Amino acid sequence: MWGKRIPDSAYGKKNDECDFILFNNGIFAGVECKMNSSDNRKSIAFDRLTEEQKKGLMEINDLGGKGWILTNFRWMGTGNDKGRCFAWTITHHLYLWQALDRKSIPIDYLQENTLCVPKLKLDKGFGWDLRVLFN
Repeated sequence: MWGKRIPDSAYGKKNDECDFILFNNGIFAGVECKMNSSDNRKSIAFDRLTEEQKKGLMEINDLGGKGWILTNFRWMGTGNDKGRCFAWTITHHLYLWQALDRKSIPIDYLQENTLCVPKLKLDKGFGWDLRVLFN
């Protein structure tokens, strides 16, 4: 597996189509990451994904890759364990945006219908095991 972090506005750069590009066993993926650090935030707003990000992830998808959205709910953890992280595809996201009569995806839906990304123990703390995006 190969991956690269694309610097964005969090690092003083312009926003790009996604935060990470990954390549594993002949499959290319783009991953846009969102974090909910506010205590007990119970949903992820659809408008957290920009039009540029939607277009970029769909382009990756349309070319045979995988476009993913990951949301980390930091408040669901303790200490340095980074909480819980859920992943769903851009096509799933766009379907929900049209199908749900609301402005956000509830955390209950994410827990029941999306991929829970497992933690990966690092030398210092934890990260996310993105290999599950290729299963």
